[in-house]
Amino acid sequence: GVSRLWFVAGSVASLVANQLGEPVSNSANLTVLAGSPDQIFFTADFEAASALYMATNATASLVQGIGDVRNPMAFAVLQDELYFTAETGLTTGLFRYDGTSTTPIGADLADVADLVAADDGDADLTDDRLYFTAVTDATGRELYRVDDSGVPVLIEAALGVTDANPHGFYYDAALDTLFFSIETTIGSAAWVDDGTAAAAIADVDGALLNPSGHVAYAGTVFFAADNGADGQELYRYTGAVGPAPQAVQVDDLNDTAGASSSPVGMIVYDGSLYFAADDGEAGIELFSFTFGDAAIELVRDIRIGPQSSEPRSFVVVGTDLYLAANLGAGHELFRIRSSASEVTLAPPGDDNDIVITLVVESDQYFGVEVIVTDTGEIDFGS
Repeated sequence: GVSRLWFVAGSVASLVANQLGEPVSNSANLTVLAGSPDQIFFTADFEAASALYMATNATASLVQGIGDVRNPMAFAVLQDELYFTAETGLTTGLFRYDGTSTTPIGADLADVADLVAADDGDADLTDDRLYFTAVTDATGRELYRVDDSGVPVLIEAALGVTDANPHGFYYDAALDTLFFSIETTIGSAAWVDDGTAAAAIADVDGALLNPSGHVAYAGTVFFAADNGADGQELYRYTGAVGPAPQAVQVDDLNDTAGASSSPVGMIVYDGSLYFAADDGEAGIELFSFTFGDAAIELVRDIRIGPQSSEPRSFVVVGTDLYLAANLGAGHELFRIRSSASEVTLAPPGDDNDIVITLVVESDQYFGVEVIVTDTGEIDFGS
């Protein structure tokens, strides 16, 4: 089948058509620039490949001036300009579209991927930058950053290794810092970059490995990592980029030697950080941490005893936190209300395996919000 792009104005929906009056097919990567809120950029089929389009209302046109560039893929927006990767020749390059023309960036770079826009939201645009990974014959896959000068800066020198294979990116605007991992001789190590320098994150025991689940909370970033001694536990980032940016372990929740509590699904709700973890006694259950407290707390042993309820699919809706957990007959939907200390079973209350899916609504190009179960789709409302 072929997917079509629709434009909705009030209660009237229209197919978006190209300059020949033909409906565009298999659209993807819908992106809006703040300076042009009445336009939307996207990719769609063109001849034997895909191309970059711009649509105003229900009329789309090809973005011109990109030569043999085809199959645009990853999109990022920075300073109201559109960055994207696309095939050119035998590789994938990086391009910038400023609303008038398209410019290639880093002509000697190949297989560009992992675009991350770093915009801290303040009035000073000089510190805004785009991160990406790319491959060269000399260094393998490395991390780069580029500002409005359009000149990519290789961060490999700071990383100290070649073919670092950077991955696991998380940008925090409040700290204006990029968190990521690189491959080293001891494993996947936690690193940060603030736009001027990159450095490894360590705690008192040394390098932190296998970072995951980064989330902004209490003015900094929390994440799970392994210090090589305590297993995968919860950490709080404390240091600015410098000789030794630091993180502190929040709590060795599973204090069995070398065992991991493996925090996952971290989400901020009602002033606390909620997540699933294994303390070695109750199994994988629902825990929380409130900044300023001495330790992580068990919210509730949902499945009483050492067996795990495996909480997952956390989402905040209004003043409630919803999650799926397993009482023994499959995952069911649970609700936490800020006025109550209990976790209560929420409708539909059957033993269907529930996954919560959210698609953010925009003004004219819309999405839906549903709960998907093994018996179909249930309207979850807004």
